[in-house]
This record gives sequence, C-alpha cells and structure tokens, in this order.
Amino acid sequence: MSLPFAAIDAATIAALNKGDEKALEKIFRAHYDALLSRANEKLKDEPAAAPRLVTGTVRELWEERARFKSSAEIEGFFKEEIRNRASVTRARMAAVHRFEQKEGVAALAPRAAPSVDELWAEIVKALHQPVLDPEEAAKRRRVNAAHGAASHIAQV
Repeated sequence: MSLPFAAIDAATIAALNKGDEKALEKIFRAHYDALLSRANEKLKDEPAAAPRLVTGTVRELWEERARFKSSAEIEGFFKEEIRNRASVTRARMAAVHRFEQKEGVAALAPRAAPSVDELWAEIVKALHQPVLDPEEAAKRRRVNAAHGAASHIAQV
C-alpha cells in the first residue's frame, strides 16, 4: 500500500504555476517517499526502475505546471502518470526478460538506488536542457528509425 500524499499549500502551487523551481523542489522532496512507494507498488518486480519513474513524473509535472490549481489535481496527476509510466516500464522490462531468455544473455545489474539529492540534480539538469525545435527532433527520430531499420535488415 502506498504512502499517503500530503496536501500542497496554495502558495507552493501558485509558485509552481509561475515557474518557480524551488516550488517544484519542495513538492519533489516532500512527496518523494509517497511517489516512490506508489511506483514500487505499480512496478511490482522491478523496484530498481522506481526512482527513475518518479523523476520522469516530476519532470512531466514541471512541463504541465500551469494547469494545476489544487493539491488534489497534482495528486491525481501523479497517480495517473505513475500508473501510465509503470505500465510502459513493465512492458519494456518484460521485453528485456524475454530477450535475456531467448538470447541467453543477462542484462546489466541494477545500479545502486540514487539518493534524493542525486535525483533532484538529474531533474534540474533536465529542466535546463535546451529546447529542441520540433522539426529537428522529428528529423532526428526519422534518422534514428532509418538507422535502426537498416541495422535490423543487415542482421536478418
């Protein structure tokens, strides 16, 4: 059972809406344990992925920060985002496990769980990445997809 989600005060939500990174940090640090607990609950057998799932969820909160008006909206967002991200993560991990069994290889051993400070540093770094032009990002995805397809065909 996941930990309870503590209410977020209106001043912190208003600061978050305005783009105050300190407000995001306050929310992240205050709710990290509850979010991690929920992520572990949803991931079941993949607890090593939970911290990264939480940081991805917090980064998404930042991207959508202007839409939140209440603590309940943020809590609902976290629940839905963790559920969705956990579903994708479980599917990816299942694919990795099938690959391990089929190919007889082992995935890398999970890294030690990062601290809250290390995770916050990763979030801050991600927040300050330059914004890619959508057309440039689409072009990169097409090039990567073409390269991946070519590599697959070469192996076949």
